[in-house]
Amino acid sequence: MKLRQNMIAYTAALAGTLGLASVSHAGTEIQLRADEPSAVVRYSELDLWSDSSVHALYNRIQDAAWRVCVREVLPDSAPNIIDNRNCRQTLVDSAVDQIDQPALTALDTGRGTVDLTSSG
Repeated sequence: MKLRQNMIAYTAALAGTLGLASVSHAGTEIQLRADEPSAVVRYSELDLWSDSSVHALYNRIQDAAWRVCVREVLPDSAPNIIDNRNCRQTLVDSAVDQIDQPALTALDTGRGTVDLTSSG
């Protein structure tokens, strides 16, 4: 599968208890937002056909989602912990969907690994 190199102007609005959460993808950069807070994850230097790079990108996405969502919902009580987790999962899933790389999707969904060397 060929990675998208063109600009993608897609914003997924997701309604929930937190209001608006969205992800924008442009080439090799992804922006995660929950209302006002946002974080940009750059990955142009990563080779997404490498397992270690896929894991590095996934960790960056998770870290960015944490930074965005903790500004929206401080996980200081049971209901807030659930809302914070839902916010993070929504942003991570949306970012992974936008990047559309099989190994990253497999990592996010817990389906194991994808053979990055197979040609189809």
